[in-house]
Amino acid sequence: MYRVLLIEDDPKSTKLLESLLKKYDQLKIVGIANELLEAINFIQILEPDLIFLDIELSGHKGLDILNFFKSPSFKTICVTGHPEYAIEAIKHSVFDYLTKPILDDELDKSLQRFFEIKSHVDNLSQKEQQISLLTSKGFEVFKIQNIVRLEAESSYSTVFFNNGKKVITSKSLKFYEEKLDPTIFVRINRKDMVNVNHIVKLYKGRYPIIELSTGKELKVSDRKRKLIRQIMST
Repeated sequence: MYRVLLIEDDPKSTKLLESLLKKYDQLKIVGIANELLEAINFIQILEPDLIFLDIELSGHKGLDILNFFKSPSFKTICVTGHPEYAIEAIKHSVFDYLTKPILDDELDKSLQRFFEIKSHVDNLSQKEQQISLLTSKGFEVFKIQNIVRLEAESSYSTVFFNNGKKVITSKSLKFYEEKLDPTIFVRINRKDMVNVNHIVKLYKGRYPIIELSTGKELKVSDRKRKLIRQIMST
């Protein structure tokens, strides 16, 4: 499944695009940003495969976002009611350019071309889906998908698994933050990083709390509140 980020500041256009994309089982909308800095942050954290970018964005040109990513791993489809930006979009090497109102057949042509190109990209190797940790028995290999959360303990980290097992490692949480896939493992506060696939509930309030598949409850920092809500709504 390919991860999609919508960058659009008009709620009606956002809802329309969400509706049009629902019929594509290959796509998952992982976030919605409505201003430039938020969009840049979401791209860095969520690492989407595809972004739909509104060119006119809350006082900025949406294309300015692409200046922050010189060799992006994602493809960009510009969506705009301003066809005069087409040449500038081409200069930014965008994948496609759709004018509003979006037509089903035009969107489908663009997405089918995207799927064809992406089908040639290999999935993560089995090796990349595993992690080696130093335990009391020596180095052991674990499946990354079974990690529920990681907790910082000074310069050490404790890794918690879905079977109740935990492993204390000599590596810092920052080390694992850089090593693990940031689209799956999100640092929710200074001490905790979680596997988003193991989040089962989000309790709203002044200080939001998430509940994990193990029953563990953790506080979410103000800075990560919106991101977690986006993840939970997709």
